[in-house]
Amino acid sequence: MQTNDSHQKEFSGEAYSKYFRDKSHLRFIQKEIISFIGHENLKFLHSQNLFLDCLAIILVISGFIGCIVGIYYFPIGVHTVFLMILEGLFLTLMGLINHDLFVHRRPFGSTGSWIGSIFLTTPLGLSSSGYAQTHLAHHMHIGTRKDTEVYKQDLDTSLKRLFFCTFIGFKLATNGLWAREKRPRYFEVRVSNKVLRRRSNIESVIRAIFFIGVGIGCFLIPKLFLVGYVLPAIIMVPIWNSLRIIIEHGEVNPDNPWHNSTYYRTGFITRPIFLWDSGDCHLIHHLFPAIPFYRISRAIELIDPILQKNGVISRHSYIELLKGWFIDCYEHRSLWPKNLTEAVIVKSECK
Repeated sequence: MQTNDSHQKEFSGEAYSKYFRDKSHLRFIQKEIISFIGHENLKFLHSQNLFLDCLAIILVISGFIGCIVGIYYFPIGVHTVFLMILEGLFLTLMGLINHDLFVHRRPFGSTGSWIGSIFLTTPLGLSSSGYAQTHLAHHMHIGTRKDTEVYKQDLDTSLKRLFFCTFIGFKLATNGLWAREKRPRYFEVRVSNKVLRRRSNIESVIRAIFFIGVGIGCFLIPKLFLVGYVLPAIIMVPIWNSLRIIIEHGEVNPDNPWHNSTYYRTGFITRPIFLWDSGDCHLIHHLFPAIPFYRISRAIELIDPILQKNGVISRHSYIELLKGWFIDCYEHRSLWPKNLTEAVIVKSECK
């Protein structure tokens, strides 16, 4: 694994957290960007379009149901595997739509957004309230010991990273079983108040009913429920999740608060496939979390020049990032070699 003591020390909160401890650096960056792009552009970037929001929900849920129906009605074959892969992607997109609409923007108010969130998170086996609190804590404490995604630091070998692509590996990591020190599980309600606890209890009952129904369905109609839903969920979703996190915070510069995410330059495939939420989109998201997914492309166009000016390193090859993650095993949330290709060649020559 490529790492050093300074990066480990910085992530532990002794240095890196100074950038976000009191949010002063984040506010400074936001002010610099607003000054650069102007208030009118900022207002446009935050404007919401309920038609596009509802359309995204309808399309993804339709795709989810359509894959299940396709798997059920067509004979088992190569297309079945393709539909299972696609089903895993639609489930992943359901989580990403929930993240954008119902965690950060909540266009339907507190109660309406909570109900909408339940529809999208229940098939993923998630607590709507638990995920929301956990994710907001990630934004609040990014890069420190309190960062709820600190479990990704435990993925410190190629074997662990490959195993993380499985349902069991995902559960081991998020439950802290690979942790260097004891900490709460990732999916855990972190704010104790009556409303949150009541909602969490309701969600637990809904999930129990849902999965009891799925279990019965697997027994009665296995091709529809087991092959059409359960297998894609436990096999494909962890793989899609792993492919996504590489271009979230796989590479950051602990010494540069502008470089909070892997600045992989997404394109016409990599943007929609992860709902404009990974790579360069993810960096923008952490600076302005309430920008809707359909405004992110414009946000990148406007903000990219000032990011480049402030030393954010662009990545243009997803293949190189995959190699850096799975083969070279560069540390999560660290600054990787500027030229990954040359770094691999040097490393091989040193063996």
